[in-house]
Amino acid sequence: MSQETKNNQQYDELQAMKVARDAIQILPDGAISRVLYWLNSIFEPSFNTSIPSIIKVTDLPSLAEVSKGLASEQATVRSYRDLPDFISAGNPKNDWEKALLALYYIQVIEENSDGVKGAQINNRLKFMGHIISNITVAMNTLMSRRPQLVIQTAKTSNTMQGKKTYRITTEGEKVVETMLKRSMDTFE
Repeated sequence: MSQETKNNQQYDELQAMKVARDAIQILPDGAISRVLYWLNSIFEPSFNTSIPSIIKVTDLPSLAEVSKGLASEQATVRSYRDLPDFISAGNPKNDWEKALLALYYIQVIEENSDGVKGAQINNRLKFMGHIISNITVAMNTLMSRRPQLVIQTAKTSNTMQGKKTYRITTEGEKVVETMLKRSMDTFE
């Protein structure tokens, strides 16, 4: 095996480890153990490892259960009729929450992966009666949070009035999903 091939394999392994870490770091400790054990059992069934005492084999979900859970999670987010229904479900308390919900809907649910112009967000909200006094201030608030909930991906000119394009971050998506869950939990 050449050194270049070996380096490429090591790079691929590191990238896979990073993706795996990013995917499970949001889970509580018990869930992380179960996910790691489940993954290990799928890819390395002969790997001799003991089951942590906190995990019972019967507690581990099957692949079908995991797929069903992911599908129902997606259905929860994608089951809104339109933007007004989605905004209402999110129950925004301020301008930046309205902007975040609208950006999520336009980018994720309507599948606009190229990014969304601030004016488009503002107009869609305005036609619904959710007026934002200054969309740039709302978007700057979202970008100033750490971790950032929104990033600016383009600007049409160097002037202050240049049309800006935004994209929601993974962390921003989590915040929206929490808002929707919080809103749903109040009715249960």
